[in-house]
Amino acid sequence: MKKFDHSRFLIAVKYLLDGSFVKNKRELSSVFNISASKLSEILNERMNPGFDLYEILVSDFNISSEWLLTGNGNMLKKDSLSNKGNYFNKSIKKNKNVEISNNVFEIEDSKNKETIKLLNKELELCKKEVELLKRENKLLQKENNK
Repeated sequence: MKKFDHSRFLIAVKYLLDGSFVKNKRELSSVFNISASKLSEILNERMNPGFDLYEILVSDFNISSEWLLTGNGNMLKKDSLSNKGNYFNKSIKKNKNVEISNNVFEIEDSKNKETIKLLNKELELCKKEVELLKRENKLLQKENNK
């Protein structure tokens, strides 16, 4: 029997933690209804997550079940632009100090790739400008030494 690949679960959890969708691992373990040490074991790949945790990712955080299970499609459900998921709605009600943005934007992979290309081009231009400035600096130093 083929072993199930849990790497996408780990990617989704990292996305939630890095994107500040949850404050920290302790809060996430509370949402998952598991101990912080069990979450640590899962994140360090010494233990596999149960499918109940997958269900929470799908229902509470709008992670695509198709992506989680097969890797096909986008990580986020298409409706995540308008609905952040049950966890977000629950936490908003619990915490009055949380400021909520009405608009949640998801940048498509193609837009990310285009942005990266533009930034790489800008970086190359900056590198060339630095080289030109270094040459100009050397010429000015030579002139000053005469």
